[in-house]
Amino acid sequence: MGKKHAKHITVRRYPVPLNTWAPTRDVGRWLIWFAQEIGDLMAKNTLSLIGTGTPPAFSQGLDWSDDMIKSIVADCHRELPDSKYHSYMIL
Repeated sequence: MGKKHAKHITVRRYPVPLNTWAPTRDVGRWLIWFAQEIGDLMAKNTLSLIGTGTPPAFSQGLDWSDDMIKSIVADCHRELPDSKYHSYMIL
């Protein structure tokens, strides 16, 4: 097999809100008219990931106690859906 080269690759980055803070208007270069709905879905997905992925990573990787992990997970569950925190992720 010879070398294969990818040509004409376009990388697109999309800002996605992590909760329902985002207004339904232009955000940067992209029209996000559904930003609040996407933010709600992202918050639900992130919270489900935090509940299942955080304990093993923090207990095995950082050697945290169960009480510390439960505290940080509870803080995340309280703060992530709160729309006063304007956070987003680049996809």
